[in-house]
Amino acid sequence: MSAENKPLYPWVIVDGVDYSGKSTLSRELAITLGGITVRSIPLELTTVRQLVEQYCDVDSRYNFFIASAFFTYHRLQGILLKQGPVVVDRWMYSTNIHHKLLGLQEEKLLPPELIPRSKFMYFTSVSYKSWLKRKIARNEHGVDDDFIDDRFIREMNTYLKDHGLIEINTDQMTPQESVNFIMRYIIQENNFQGGSILTNC
Repeated sequence: MSAENKPLYPWVIVDGVDYSGKSTLSRELAITLGGITVRSIPLELTTVRQLVEQYCDVDSRYNFFIASAFFTYHRLQGILLKQGPVVVDRWMYSTNIHHKLLGLQEEKLLPPELIPRSKFMYFTSVSYKSWLKRKIARNEHGVDDDFIDDRFIREMNTYLKDHGLIEINTDQMTPQESVNFIMRYIIQENNFQGGSILTNC
């Protein structure tokens, strides 16, 4: 990447299973950083996503999610990271293991070494008991929720940890504690050329 195209600000990945606190942490972290939150599937594709989830098989859904995430990644590198820090809510790692656990064949998965990485990669973990409690409280039912159990969550967490993401246990840490934990890493890296947010942390 040439110097003129090099991002000025860092991007942070927050990955993990649904109902584990990803979106809450992403939102609070973006506020602290003075940046924005984006989802791996852009908002303008929400309607398309709904159709894909309703009518497409696991293979087609997986391909749509990965393609959308790459679109988001190139948008980050091209525009957003020249404007300020970005927190990405969900990434390709959980997409890989989620669909593998749903039965997608290994050879159809994007090789992990091809997944774009950040210096700052985290995943939110939660016990199945808490996962179920949060899901009920939100009165939602995702397309794959019936497949998620204790084993599913444990295998996802293991996969994310094995690929270098740092665990944030939301059963044990509040959103503010989680933000403070991540900010210590970002401050140590001193990845901001302007450094304005570092003086506020």
